[in-house]
Amino acid sequence: MGEKVKKRGRPKKIDRDSVISAALNLYWEYGIENVSMTRIGREARVERVSLYDEFGGENGLLQACLDLYREKFQLPLLNGIDESADLPSVIKILFQGLIYDGNLNWDELRFVPSEAESDPISRPKDAEGCFYLRSKFVNNKLHESHRNYINLYDAELERRLALCIEAAKANGKAYDHLDVRKTAEFINSQMTLMQSMRSSRTSEGKMLDTYEFIISMIVPEDHRI
Repeated sequence: MGEKVKKRGRPKKIDRDSVISAALNLYWEYGIENVSMTRIGREARVERVSLYDEFGGENGLLQACLDLYREKFQLPLLNGIDESADLPSVIKILFQGLIYDGNLNWDELRFVPSEAESDPISRPKDAEGCFYLRSKFVNNKLHESHRNYINLYDAELERRLALCIEAAKANGKAYDHLDVRKTAEFINSQMTLMQSMRSSRTSEGKMLDTYEFIISMIVPEDHRI
């Protein structure tokens, strides 16, 4: 009689949170277009097939990473942007946070982000700028669900920025002639530009010149930080 064929067991249960953290670190540091599921599995020490079983494929894993980034990095900042937020501080955080990869002197800013709802995660050592903004460039890797996520987040960011700009106009921290909606859209689009400059290793001096030009169009000189 022939040997009995061993039945394949169920894939080993994986630590979902650890896999998402490992994938986010790789995507953020190297770009989602340069990271394979095989590499993520190797980094997370799980079989590639287990990633597909758990996340349904690359699209599901990328969405999980975007969700984690939103929870840990985007929402604490976004939730603090409203009528009470100091517009010059908000603009400096948004742009110089990209230039310096999140390393800012918070003591000089009149803005405090909200606390994340759960334990924070560390930023990858060589991650450049914003994972969310960097991911927006890679159209061939984005699924419709990712684009919907991007559109919803952008709309909420611009809505909150418009509230902040309207209040800043009233207290002299933004030029009175500004259209708040168009200015909010302008800030958002220029953040994407700044991320492209960061990713292409544009010099710090040129990035700061761009930042100074952007803020000069919005905030009167006496209120710039």
